[in-house]
Amino acid sequence: DDLLTVWSCDGEVWIGGTHRLISHRPGGVGGMLVSAAHVIRHIWGSGRDDVFFLCDEGLVLHGGSKGCQIISNREMRGAGYTALGGGSDEECVYFVGESGLVTRWDGDGWFDMESDIEDDLFGVAVEGPELWTVSRIGQLWHYDGRAWKVAASVPFGMLRSVCLVDGCVWAVGMGGVVLQHRPEDGSNQE
Repeated sequence: DDLLTVWSCDGEVWIGGTHRLISHRPGGVGGMLVSAAHVIRHIWGSGRDDVFFLCDEGLVLHGGSKGCQIISNREMRGAGYTALGGGSDEECVYFVGESGLVTRWDGDGWFDMESDIEDDLFGVAVEGPELWTVSRIGQLWHYDGRAWKVAASVPFGMLRSVCLVDGCVWAVGMGGVVLQHRPEDGSNQE
């Protein structure tokens, strides 16, 4: 079966894919392989027992090493979500997907966010109230807590994933493209 996503926290590694969820614990002791009924497309969490699993057909599971529960609602079923992410100081988790779809989970409920983005989104990184996401047509989008704007773009390909490291935004995509964006001065390196 295909493996599609990997995430780690406190030395524990979670790997998801087509009908598989693998957990590997620190020190190589213990671990589990679970046969899953769904495709696990993306994993993110703030800690070992606060892990979110984005599955096919808009199904979202939340839990960790002690088990999971379904937290997605009926309206999410069939929605084209592709990635999720949150920040270390945030209680919110954001989900992105097809045609500019952005949804926020605050621990109690789901809230659709207006994005004005028409392209498919594939990754999300969060820092405080700010979000960064990447699109099929090679754009790096930034939400500053009030509005969305294109922060950078690459003319030759799709961007697939994004992360924040020491104040820099890194995005990667098809054809081996790597984009580094420094928000404080607006500079880009490809």
